[in-house]
Order: sequence, then structure tokens, then C-alpha cells
Amino acid sequence: MNFEVVTASRFVQKISEAPATMIVITAQPIHGCEASLDVQPSGAFSAFLNFTYQKGKQNNGSKKTEIPNFAAIKGNLGLTFHVPNLLSFNLISNWMGPRSVSTTNPVGKVKGYFITNLVINTNKLFDNRVAASLNIRNLFNHTYWDPGIRSADGNLYSTVLEQPGINGVFKVAISLN
Repeated sequence: MNFEVVTASRFVQKISEAPATMIVITAQPIHGCEASLDVQPSGAFSAFLNFTYQKGKQNNGSKKTEIPNFAAIKGNLGLTFHVPNLLSFNLISNWMGPRSVSTTNPVGKVKGYFITNLVINTNKLFDNRVAASLNIRNLFNHTYWDPGIRSADGNLYSTVLEQPGINGVFKVAISLN
């Protein structure tokens, strides 16, 4: 699988009293492949797996560099278990390889990570009136970072941003019909 992304950026700069416009076109060829597998051996169990490898460079006409915040490898694994007429468990793990950051970021690279999320949903219970859901993100409380992004005005720059540890949401839905 090969594809190319071409982006154009427009900069407006005030020189004297007349604005001047400069257009910079950056080519970003990206090459890679993806493999995926979906299995459902029974109504009580299903799983999926995908893996992506991609390599990309950007070229502003004078310099070729890695595309920032672009992982060469990443993958996902998902398992779903159904308990008939009661509930389902869904476990999904996400793997992200190391990523470069923009050339103006002093960090250089951000480490990859592997996190797991769990969702438990009940079927409608109590005369089809009540259902519940528990969503736990980052189940094993893994510390990981995401590359920072410079704000559009260039004044705010987060080098890297720590991502949330274990967190979740518990919902109860009640049907009044």
C-alpha cells in the first residue's frame, strides 16, 4: 500500500502597509502496509488484531525530515466475551511505537506505549428497563506521553503532554417507557 499526502500551508506576513502572501507546499510521501484479522468462532467470543507499518518523510523543498508525531509501527488487539442475556466484556489494547516530534521540539522522540481499556456492558435488565456500562481506560495505569503541539500563534508550546492514568466512567440507563 502506497499513498502520498500533499499539504499546503499559507502564511500571511505584513510588510509595510501591504500584506504579502507566501505559499509553501510540502510533500509528505508515506509508504506502508497494514494487516488485520477478525475472528468470531462463536456467538460468545470474537476478536480482532491489526498491525500497521508506515514510513514517511516530509520535504519542504530544501530539507527532508521525519513527519512529526508519526509512529512507524502501531497495532490493536480486541477481545469480546458475551454472557448470553446478561452482559459483555470488551478488552482492547493499543500499541503505539515511538514517535518523532517537530524539529523545534527539544525532546527529539517520544517513547511508544501499550495501554489496555476495558468496557463492561449489561443487557437491559429488570423488565428491559435498566442497563449499565463501566468503561475503564488505561486499565493498568501505564504512564505515557504524547508529543506536544505548538499553538497557531507560536506562543504556547507543550514539549510533551502526560496522558491520563487509569480513569473511567460508570453509566446507568433507565428506560421510563
